[in-house]
Amino acid sequence: MMTEKLEVRTQIYLEKAQHEALKRKAAEKSTSMASLIREAVAIYLTQADADDGFDWESYKNASIWKIRGIAEGLGPSGISDGSINHDHYLYGFDKVEDAEGKND
Repeated sequence: MMTEKLEVRTQIYLEKAQHEALKRKAAEKSTSMASLIREAVAIYLTQADADDGFDWESYKNASIWKIRGIAEGLGPSGISDGSINHDHYLYGFDKVEDAEGKND
């Protein structure tokens, strides 16, 4: 009857300073370097699953979404100069003149 291993042997390269610090920490905790690495990986994977680091709330509320419909010309927004004055519509900056010198 064969039993499946629960661990897989993996070889990694550490910077010399990382190796020395890890070796010291393992000695302080009376454990192995491998045990500390497994613990660090488990913590990293748990945090990565919980939070991908991207601020989704800010993304959903970003000013760029206000521009939707501007490219449709005189569509629902009624804005015809969105490609020139997008900063005005998104952030409230002063309008700029178009090539004909107009400032709608």
